[in-house]
Amino acid sequence: MHLLKIDESGALYDSDEAVDLAQPPAEIIILTSADTEVSLLSKAVARRAIEPHQRQVRIANYLSLNHPYSVDLYIENTAKQAQIVLVRLLGGTGYWSYGVQQLRALAETSDVRLVFLSGDGKPDPELQYLSSFDAAVCDSLSAYLDAGGLDNAVGFLQKIDDCLDATDQAPPVRPLLRAGLYWPDLSFVDLDSVHKQWQDGAAVAAVVFYRALMQAGDTAPIDSLIDALRLAGLNPLPLFAASLKDPESAVIVADSLQQANAD
Repeated sequence: MHLLKIDESGALYDSDEAVDLAQPPAEIIILTSADTEVSLLSKAVARRAIEPHQRQVRIANYLSLNHPYSVDLYIENTAKQAQIVLVRLLGGTGYWSYGVQQLRALAETSDVRLVFLSGDGKPDPELQYLSSFDAAVCDSLSAYLDAGGLDNAVGFLQKIDDCLDATDQAPPVRPLLRAGLYWPDLSFVDLDSVHKQWQDGAAVAAVVFYRALMQAGDTAPIDSLIDALRLAGLNPLPLFAASLKDPESAVIVADSLQQANAD
């Protein structure tokens, strides 16, 4: 059999070839169907890496594991030694039935704990039944990913630690507003905190971008634009919004622009 080696993204999920993700074993395995979620959770892992005694985490797109042999390889080489495997399934068990079956077999014959989460934000009794934890725990884990954003992704990882350690140290889910202010590396942002980053007397330049970038933690281009505006002698006013056609978002953006006297 021809075996391909690829990265953890789902770039080859339409292929009929067996693939080997070649990920080393880790205590925590997270599988999802969204490359944006792979990226977001990878950033959350990187943020937590500065803290001591962190569990190893592997993240992959399960759409790359369509071939049964790919699933078998991944379980044998990576998931078999995990403490917990979390799978965020879009469309229920039928869309990745062999993977679900084999992970269930692993959990039934080992100490690996298993969590299946709904990928569309809606409760799925079947997924909860197949999980090693009760519905309340599964719902609390889902809430972090449903809310989106880097802070909640970090909270999701901390909640996984709570599940494994029987602790309660994860922060609560932080709902992401329809629109609001943003600044790199700041978790809570209001106009005062933005003002502290500004230069006296400089003109204000608004930067309005889609809320989806906040949800995915994909704000690096915005961060670069903020840096460029500051180097040009301007005071950036970064604002995210679900859509300027959304009434709530439009009001928040307009009010923020007015208060900041943005150009």
